[in-house]
Amino acid sequence: MVKSAGASLIPKGIERVTALRPFPLEEYQDRWARVHEHMRSLGYDIAVIWGKTSGVYERAGDTLYLTNFFSTHSGQEPDTVLWNGRSYSAVIMQLGEVPELITDEGEARLDVIATDRFQGSYNPVEGVASALKSRKATGKVAFVGSDTLPLKYWLQLEKATPGIEWVFEDDLIRDVRLIKSPRELALFEEAGALVTRAETALMQALIAGKTEADAAAAGGKILLEAGGAWHRIAISHGERSRFLESDPVTGFSVLAP
Repeated sequence: MVKSAGASLIPKGIERVTALRPFPLEEYQDRWARVHEHMRSLGYDIAVIWGKTSGVYERAGDTLYLTNFFSTHSGQEPDTVLWNGRSYSAVIMQLGEVPELITDEGEARLDVIATDRFQGSYNPVEGVASALKSRKATGKVAFVGSDTLPLKYWLQLEKATPGIEWVFEDDLIRDVRLIKSPRELALFEEAGALVTRAETALMQALIAGKTEADAAAAGGKILLEAGGAWHRIAISHGERSRFLESDPVTGFSVLAP
């Protein structure tokens, strides 16, 4: 789908609001417009934004911000004859066009993602190169994610795009993300109130002498019942208090204060 400059970038054929997308499509449209404006100021027609969107500690921020995509594949799977670059995804931003999402998953969740330009591939590196070739992209292209994409895949991409001069611009999307919308701020406020309730329940369990695991369960229950989740529930006590977590694998132990 190609739109002329100034035209609406809201995709067609996608529900405007779903229970699985935290913002209406107009919110993403505004983000795309601001990214395009920033690209123009830096002299780019095309930018490729990489993300690793599998585990909770990965670099999913930019791609999630632009498309609400998060891979369900594991980032721990080695490359095989069947797939390459598992858990990595990319968003191709081109001035005046709807973003194209290229992922490691074959199916497009149109009730979740915020764009109707989707390419599922078991080799997202190859998918990006193919998409750029179809656009006849040459010359200077912004590369966002030099701190994210491993050298192995960068070398594959560089070899597959000989006509492109890649320029690393890791802060391109972060610069735009610095300005939060009223909807984002409201979501932060909602999440903060929820986490406060969960943290209070967690601390009350520890004070009552329950194990760290019981305390994590008390806080986690509140988060899950409200439709939330967590990256880590980090607990430590006693002689381990100088560390963030008693058990760095789970985040908490089965010991009681």
